[in-house]
Amino acid sequence: MIPTWAQLVHGVENAVLPQIPLTLTNAIIVTAAASKQLFPVGAQRVTERNLSVTTGVGNLLAAPFGG
Repeated sequence: MIPTWAQLVHGVENAVLPQIPLTLTNAIIVTAAASKQLFPVGAQRVTERNLSVTTGVGNLLAAPFGG
């Protein structure tokens, strides 16, 4: 069943928008900071940008499979 526009708007307001700040802080900013603190020499490639791209690509690949 295809959702209606009202259902899509409801889903975005109640699920997508609240998740954005949580994902940015927990999965991106804190992970990059912890990597730099725990592995100062080996964490040059772990940047907020690289984590954002990796997370985004992973989400796009997982979406068709219900992820």
